[in-house]
Amino acid sequence: MLDDYFRQPFWEFRFTVWAANKRTPAMMYDRLDIISTTGMRDKNYRIYINYLRFYEFFKGPTYNPLIIYGPKPRSWMSFG
Repeated sequence: MLDDYFRQPFWEFRFTVWAANKRTPAMMYDRLDIISTTGMRDKNYRIYINYLRFYEFFKGPTYNPLIIYGPKPRSWMSFG
């Protein structure tokens, strides 16, 4: 319960620091290694999407490598 109270301000503060350090969503795409995630349920993918929303809200539209490269979801067929 207490964790839910502090989670949103924690991430908003972290996103503010990333934006102040001029980390664009494209840079965070590489740092969080989004291309190798398993899709929407992956933690780094969710962090990236939330940062992208935050960044675009305050700075306006930006380059989003997710549209071009996306995560490459692994199917159950590719694990064999």
